[in-house]
This record gives sequence, structure tokens and C-alpha cells, in this order.
Amino acid sequence: MDNNSIGIIISIAVIVIIVAAFAVGIFTYKKRKAASWTGTVVDKDVQEQIQQSNSYGNSNNSQGMNIRIGDIGIGNGTGQMSGRVTHSYSISVRPDSGDVFTWSVSSGFYETVSIGDRLSKPAGTLTPEIVEKASASAPTPPAAPPSTIVN
Repeated sequence: MDNNSIGIIISIAVIVIIVAAFAVGIFTYKKRKAASWTGTVVDKDVQEQIQQSNSYGNSNNSQGMNIRIGDIGIGNGTGQMSGRVTHSYSISVRPDSGDVFTWSVSSGFYETVSIGDRLSKPAGTLTPEIVEKASASAPTPPAAPPSTIVN
């Protein structure tokens, strides 16, 4: 096999992977939109993801010199770490029939919904609706955990 054939095979493999990922995304979207259920919120969860990168956008911090003492930093500008925190919000729902499942929601909906609320998610929509609010005694987890990035 020559280098040209290997390049073509690799290109085809990359295209197949991209098309497959796109197809899975469309399938998941359509399945989520077609779902119809009614149930009660039994738990809420926030997942925190921290992406760290240096001043060049990669995660290799072995380049350059950087010394930090408290808020004072001395260095040549390379290898300075920065971070970005993102949050994913989800609720656990006990449907009227079936097992508890997890449903991803926006931060706004997460802040609005409480444990014990009754929800209805009609087919053709992506976000459930609050049908009945729970009593005020139901505990609610914090909206977002404190950031764990250390500078």
C-alpha cells in the first residue's frame, strides 16, 4: 500500500466517524423530543467540568517558567494555567409508570423546579412543564457548587 492509499483510507474513516456521531446526535434529539411522560422530581444534580489550558490553549504546562506566591506571579508568560468551569444540570424523575430516569435541563429550569414537583413532558417538546409545585418543605440542592479552580 502506498501513502496515497493510506491517506484515502484515513480520510474515509474520519468521515464515517463524523457522520456516525452526527447521526447519533440526531437520533438522540428525535427520541428525546418524541418522549412523553408525567412524573415527580426525586433528585437534582449539578455536574461541574473543569477545562484547564495554558496561555497557548493546550493542557501541557511543562513549557516555560512560572512561579506563584499568593497573588504574585513571576514568569515568562508561557505555561500560565487558566481554567474554565462549565455546569451540566439534570433532574431525576420518577414517572407514573416505570423506573426513575435522569433528564438534562437548562440552568433556568433547574433553578425553577424543586424536589417533589410534578412534571409533564408532552411529545413534541424538549422541556418538561411543572404541573404542580411541591410543598415548601422539600429540600433543594444548591444551584451551582462553588468553583474548585485554584489560581
